Amino acid sequence: MNQLDNQFLYTNLARELGEKIKNNTFKTGEKLPSIRSLHQKLSLSISTVYKAYIELEKQGLIEAKPKSGYYVKHQSRTCAIAYQPDVDSPQKLDFSIPSTDALSPHRISIPSYVNQVLKAAHRPDFLQLGTAMISPEILPFRQLSKIMKDFSQKEMRSILSYSLTQGDIELRRQLSLRSTGFLKQIGANDLIITNGCTEALMLALRATAKEGDIIALESPAFYGILPLLEDLGLYAIEIPNDPVNGLNLEILEDALQKHRISACLVTPNFSNPLGSLMPDAHKQKLVQLANRFDMPIIEDNINTELFYTQKRPSLLKAFDRNNLVITCTSFSKTVAPGYRIGWIIPGPNFMERILKLKAAISVSNSTLDQQIMARFMSLGNYDRYLRSLRSKMQKQVREYHSAIKSKIRNGIKINNPAGGILLWIEMLNGADGLEVYQTALENKISILPGTIFSTSGKFRNFIRIGCGYPFSKKTENAIDLLGSIIRDLGKG
Repeated sequence: MNQLDNQFLYTNLARELGEKIKNNTFKTGEKLPSIRSLHQKLSLSISTVYKAYIELEKQGLIEAKPKSGYYVKHQSRTCAIAYQPDVDSPQKLDFSIPSTDALSPHRISIPSYVNQVLKAAHRPDFLQLGTAMISPEILPFRQLSKIMKDFSQKEMRSILSYSLTQGDIELRRQLSLRSTGFLKQIGANDLIITNGCTEALMLALRATAKEGDIIALESPAFYGILPLLEDLGLYAIEIPNDPVNGLNLEILEDALQKHRISACLVTPNFSNPLGSLMPDAHKQKLVQLANRFDMPIIEDNINTELFYTQKRPSLLKAFDRNNLVITCTSFSKTVAPGYRIGWIIPGPNFMERILKLKAAISVSNSTLDQQIMARFMSLGNYDRYLRSLRSKMQKQVREYHSAIKSKIRNGIKINNPAGGILLWIEMLNGADGLEVYQTALENKISILPGTIFSTSGKFRNFIRIGCGYPFSKKTENAIDLLGSIIRDLGKG
């Protein structure tokens, strides 16, 4: 190798390592790989690696510690690139959703905002009003941590294997036990464990519809499902969702008479973002309507456990006699969002198709996470934990609701949900939700604009606020500032 080649190799290595230091891939104080290990791994000479490290020393990026190795030096703000993968800032949204006829089948073209929401949720300097997650401090991290520590070596060896495609049998057994009194004749073999509720919904959609088909969608609808519908090439018809009665069945029936609708996607209990709770009589009529038109219903059941009333709300599945209801849910809103454990009750009409899709798409779920959750449920404290969680969430939602009415005053209309952790706010002065979002973001306040909950450009003067984090003086001040922003951006 000539001298020019050697110089090219060590400068390239120094440049690559330097970029990883500047973008915080190598963190301050972290030890770099030894010269000998890089020599062996990259098939470079020891001299080449050594020269690269000397170059990084000259740049002030690393320092040598006697008999220890090379370490990343502390970088000044002017030297380091302001980039940290785990706390990256949410970005301003640059998009336009054209207004279309919501009741006519239309293509979906809307960006995904999941990543933006999660970015804000992971920033400790942002006030978390945009997320539908519950603060990790409220979730049962101590109990789950103890369960994890109690696994024996033999159990850990078995956990390293793949789980069944249908999911851990004990977890499915525990879930079927919890369905007693709510869903008749649901056993462990009637459930499929999924990677969160989103995968469950995706499996249900793929089992009931193909590209070019029409889906009836509640409106407003959960923004996270809209890019999935777009990716699957589906058309949407938006059915208005009422805060009191839920889905407008008259409009749905009219749509069914005019179009061949492959499935109806609905959240009957505490919908996101509206928070509506469909009465039992309305649920029964919806299932009967589906039976008349032989239309599958995909039931998003993710918020049902967060009820504030004495009685647990019924599921659409409880009224299903023709096996047309596919129920999807997860632990993401109650126990552990990071575990990504959901499940689906497909019924005999769709079981084989969904199980086949599950095997093709993700094979199985994390064995460890499933077994931790199964043990957590089997200890006998799960219902007590849920009662405590509901009480805390009800108190928090009331505090947020009161502060918003007080601080933003007469310029809004706000829902009063009987469950869940979301508040849906209409700005009566015509302020644009996207402009409110952008301005709030500049002040490190995370909210969501209403227009992202529609496929047709509706709800421009709405915003959604999540109440999953404990109310504080900082929260109160942020809501006060939010009120000022709404008033300043009003149209008249």
